[in-house]
Amino acid sequence: WNSHHVCLENTRASVLDDITRWVHSVPERGPNIPFFLSGGAGTGKSSVANSLAAQYHGLGSLGSAFCFDRAVAGRNAPDGLFRSVARGLAARDPVIREAIVTALKQDPDLPSADFTRQFASLVRDPCYKAATGSPIVLIFDALDECGDRKRLLNLFSSELPKLPPRFRVILTGRPVPDILAMLRVSMLEYPLSHDGVEVTSDISALVTQRLHAVAAENPELPEGWPVPGMLQALVHNAGGLFIWAKTACDFVEGSLDPERQLQKVLSAEYASKGIDALYTLALQDVITDEAHESFKVFVGLIMVAKVPLSVNGIALLAKQYQEQPAIPAKKLLGLLHSLLDGVETSSTPVKTLHPSFHDFLTHSSHSASTFHIDKAIHNGKLALACFKLLNAELKYNICGLPDNHAYNEEVSAQAISQGIGESLQYAVAFGLDHLLLVSPKMASTPLIEEVEIFLKDHLLHWMEVLSLLKCFSVAFRLQQLGPWLHELQGTEVQTELHELVKDAYRFSLMFRDEITSGALRIYSVPLLFTPTNTVLCKNYFSHKNTLWELLNGNKSWAALLATSTGHNGSVRSIAFSPDGTHLASASQDKTVRLWDGLTGAPIGGALQGHTGWVTSVAFSPDGTHLASASEDKTVRLWDVLTGAPIGDALQGHTHSVRSVAFSPDGTRLASASDDNTVRLWNGLTDALQGHTSYITSVAFSPDGTHLASASDDSTVRLWDVLTGALIGDALQGHSNSVTSVAFSPDGTHLASASWDNTVRLWDVLTGAPIGDALQGHTSYITSVAFSPDGTHLAIAFSPDGTHLASASWDNTVRLWDVLTGAPIGDALQGHTDSVTSVAFSPDGTHLASASDDNT
Repeated sequence: WNSHHVCLENTRASVLDDITRWVHSVPERGPNIPFFLSGGAGTGKSSVANSLAAQYHGLGSLGSAFCFDRAVAGRNAPDGLFRSVARGLAARDPVIREAIVTALKQDPDLPSADFTRQFASLVRDPCYKAATGSPIVLIFDALDECGDRKRLLNLFSSELPKLPPRFRVILTGRPVPDILAMLRVSMLEYPLSHDGVEVTSDISALVTQRLHAVAAENPELPEGWPVPGMLQALVHNAGGLFIWAKTACDFVEGSLDPERQLQKVLSAEYASKGIDALYTLALQDVITDEAHESFKVFVGLIMVAKVPLSVNGIALLAKQYQEQPAIPAKKLLGLLHSLLDGVETSSTPVKTLHPSFHDFLTHSSHSASTFHIDKAIHNGKLALACFKLLNAELKYNICGLPDNHAYNEEVSAQAISQGIGESLQYAVAFGLDHLLLVSPKMASTPLIEEVEIFLKDHLLHWMEVLSLLKCFSVAFRLQQLGPWLHELQGTEVQTELHELVKDAYRFSLMFRDEITSGALRIYSVPLLFTPTNTVLCKNYFSHKNTLWELLNGNKSWAALLATSTGHNGSVRSIAFSPDGTHLASASQDKTVRLWDGLTGAPIGGALQGHTGWVTSVAFSPDGTHLASASEDKTVRLWDVLTGAPIGDALQGHTHSVRSVAFSPDGTRLASASDDNTVRLWNGLTDALQGHTSYITSVAFSPDGTHLASASDDSTVRLWDVLTGALIGDALQGHSNSVTSVAFSPDGTHLASASWDNTVRLWDVLTGAPIGDALQGHTSYITSVAFSPDGTHLAIAFSPDGTHLASASWDNTVRLWDVLTGAPIGDALQGHTDSVTSVAFSPDGTHLASASDDNT
């Protein structure tokens, strides 16, 4: 919070009094309903939030105050939110502090974990440890400034009311549809009015104080300036918007001729025409035709920057632009002091004084304006500038460390800032983000050339700096750079770059711990153990930095990315979330667990509720819910964000439930059971009957019209989802129990796995088998999955339908070419017991497997 942005003394009195009374009206029982202060742009929400933060900080009751800001990378998304909240709570309460320290000792990965996991371990659980006492206030300001907020709003809606009553939560934000839809049902909404006697009086107090101060500083102004009529006109023109009144005062105050400026503001051309007209006036007053291109360069950079940069930082990045501005950054930005914060000095971060100025400059509805900033164009320019700077300044041992084996913790902040300037730090941390926002089809030749130089010459230098800056996770974005490069026109060079990026991503995952402990270690042990046939090794391995040579080392990367441990029994089923960020597993230990889809790290504790083995898990299409099936004859639904069960268990089956699947639109859930039936929840109420033995697996077709089921009766059946009727005869061909079914992404093929050690493909339209059975496993096959492109089979189809993967009791996973039915490569080995389930990540780059070895 910012003590300079509080309400003017004796303004907003009734609003502050109402909220203060609410804070101290702690409920004795029932949900702890948060307070939501809503209001349009410029109505003073943030000033109220800062005033409340100042008030409760003074009383020793402020737990945390976090203000979202779209211009600041650490504050425009939920990622760093709960680390900040935890720090505030730890400073406020010793019991909470001890609980947070314990949580961090038990789970050292928490600082880099998903924000939902951080909320549970660093906020929710510690708050329960300190459930009694005087009120502690938590403030979350400007929710509308949070970009990727869907999951956060869901968490706020479901979890904040469960906090102990002493924790009084206040949120502010504009009344935009997604925020209102999520928060209105779970919070006390307090609309902040922009009209009425009190608002008018408060704005009058603001303009009177500001302009009387201008008069005092300018004795040459006429006596009695500004006259009461001028002040009344200003208040009237503000239309209840504090930001209009403040901007008008800033515009007048910063002028060499305040009297003339005030007359402009009050002229018929701008009076009562809203904040956009006032911004236009302020810009027209200082941005001449000569300055216009310089304005576009510098302000365009500010609008797309991920974090605020100083005037010096902006100038150095703009120096990399192809078109050089005619007016220096310090001079141009100095003209905009009434609209931008931080332009008074060369080293202070520059940002807009109010979000509405950002909206005015960048919104598509203002594209005809001479001051409009096209973010796509300026993002492309900044991407090029970042990579030019990276290629110009990155080098080996950039901070001049005396020892190649020095730990990062031994490197002083001064050494880092001297070796890595502000602009280079920005380019290292955010250059890749800007590049990925550029459409590959629109990427300029200079940009592609700079990216090629960077990848061939400076990848390891970049990772060295990421390590020193403690933001090495940025390197994992290389996974997204691969597809970006793939979309470029295909050449041998770009194919090689694509392979280099894939290698670099594997390199960053495999050697993360070594590199983050000491930046210069990247050139020794990690390179030494990089497979020799990789493009990365051929391009970067040098005996100058690596004195040893590894004999009989790996030629290529191992297939295994990570092993996730935590279950105390066989893992029976796994599933990726639709966005690939989470992996769910079901186990014979009667629990469901969630894992990070990239690293395999656990997310939160085990989800408990079933009283028998959990046999199957499935994510809803939007990724917010998880379904699980169990031998306790029930199906359960879970909230992915919080891990909490949703409602009661779904009952109806009379025997163990073996499989669950969501329909593509998320409106239906299918379950298969040892009672020989399939059930549709939120659909048909009757059980679907047709199999003569246990049903082991169910899967919806991509269009949601068909349902496939596999059974111990050695057959596969197809069902009409709308009517529940069987479609055609049973698909026969297997000679033993069928354990798993999966549709190809286009819905034309169906794959089945069986205890007869084979995988079969079927034509969905005719029910006819396609080719011969796929053979290769030496024991029962338990699961199949298509790759996303449909070219491989596991038995899970890949998302594109070109691959199929299969899991078997022979402890292996195999990949198959869907078109030819041929196995792809050797069996994937690593498990020490039967493999029970396989699943492709949504982008088809990863395959997860579950096993009786508890992993």
